[in-house]
Amino acid sequence: MFDPALLDPNEPAWILDLHLFIKELKTNFGTYDPVSEAEAELKGLCMQENHQATKYFIKFQQLATHIQWDEAALHRQAYNGLTKHIKDNMVHHDEPNSFSSLWKLMQAINAQYWEWHEEVSCKTCTSKPMETSPTQV
Repeated sequence: MFDPALLDPNEPAWILDLHLFIKELKTNFGTYDPVSEAEAELKGLCMQENHQATKYFIKFQQLATHIQWDEAALHRQAYNGLTKHIKDNMVHHDEPNSFSSLWKLMQAINAQYWEWHEEVSCKTCTSKPMETSPTQV
C-alpha cells in the first residue's frame, strides 16, 4: 500500500498532512473490530497479586468503555478477574449487589491487604538483629 504510493509521482494527500497520514495508518493497520478486541481483552484481564486494585480498575474501565455490556455482565467479569487474596477476603462481607459496590469493597479489601503487607514487612525488618560491621567494634 505505502511503497507504490511513495513512488507515485502524484503524491497522495496523506504524505503532506500528518493527520491524514495517521488516519491512513489506522485505516490500514488499526483494529478491525475494536469492540470484539476489547471484549476479548476484558475477558482475559486478571488483577496481578502484586498490583494495587487501582491498576486493575483503570484497565477494566478503559476496556469497558468500548463495549456494550450490562451491569451484571461487568460485575461478573470484574469479579472473575480479581486476585485470590481479594476473593478470599470477600467471604467475610456481604455480597456486593452492584458493579459499583463490588469496586468499593474490592478497593477497601485491597487497601487493608497492602496496609497489612507493609506492616508485616516492617515487623520483619525490625525483628532482625542489627549486624555490626567490623569497624564498629
